[in-house]
Amino acid sequence: MSRIDQFVQSHSADILTSPVKPNIDTIREAEELLTFTFGKQLNSYLTTYGFLIYQFIELHGINERQKMSSDLIINTQKARENFGDLEGFVVIENLGGGNYILCDEQDQVHEYLPMNEKKMKPLKLTFDEYVINRFNEID
Repeated sequence: MSRIDQFVQSHSADILTSPVKPNIDTIREAEELLTFTFGKQLNSYLTTYGFLIYQFIELHGINERQKMSSDLIINTQKARENFGDLEGFVVIENLGGGNYILCDEQDQVHEYLPMNEKKMKPLKLTFDEYVINRFNEID
């Protein structure tokens, strides 16, 4: 059981997940559309939860009902369109003000601050570590 699974189980009353998780065909279609291969951790998150919301933190995801209109896909496309240098990343969280949390194909998480001189900042966390750290910030 992953640390995300443990957190979700212990906070089940406070966690929202997608009622309709994406199937493998939807995941593959999203990868093709985004020209991006989801890493093992991100792929597991998507197929297990679709998305996660804990209190005021909303982590993007994909659900079977919205498919290619899911927030992970739409926000990634918009960020790439607006900033142009985000190939190889998907948006997993919108921090507001044009600032994003991104994940690469190796499940490494980065902070993207387009208004700063040094736009991309590796957080030196895997996807799973980022999720747990983020949720524990408010727990």
